Amino acid sequence: MSPFARQILALPALDRSTEQQLARRAAAGDREARERLIRAGLRWVVLHALRRGRVGAEFDDAVQDGVVALIGAVDRFDPERNVRLATFAWAAIDGAMSPRWRVPVTTIEPTAPSETGPADDLLDGLHEGDAELLRSRFGLGQDGTPRSRREVAMLFGLTESQVRTREERALNRLRRQWGRPGVALSGGGC
Repeated sequence: MSPFARQILALPALDRSTEQQLARRAAAGDREARERLIRAGLRWVVLHALRRGRVGAEFDDAVQDGVVALIGAVDRFDPERNVRLATFAWAAIDGAMSPRWRVPVTTIEPTAPSETGPADDLLDGLHEGDAELLRSRFGLGQDGTPRSRREVAMLFGLTESQVRTREERALNRLRRQWGRPGVALSGGGC
């Protein structure tokens, strides 16, 4: 464990009443109270990064992303809802530490002109990452094998929920793009 993690984990946790008082003061604009809440919340960020098994640079990146999420959670926290800040912030911290939408450059292979077809014409209007996701999901790639959301999630380093969200967003974008009057596919139309 890094010295930074040890130092953060050694910080005392806030009790419920102190947390509520600080949250009320922070909501009223007290910067010192806000900073104390953030400092106290660093424990959760470090614990979550350790729980996810992050080490080295990955640990540092996870903590950095988690701190940004923690700050946002502190700013949105409503002490009147009778919920602990840790409970409120945990989902945001977890989401910030989830794998990013990163497609390794080596997995994207340029398509030769002879291999393009109507599916590629459809996908031209999408971001390359979304197009690759749809190719993998629906078997539009070179191997022609459709994959489940779970398989695509593992392939792209995402959660199934992130795959579903990106898939829906890309399909909606295609519907808007190709559903416009006067737009037809080369070679026959939809």
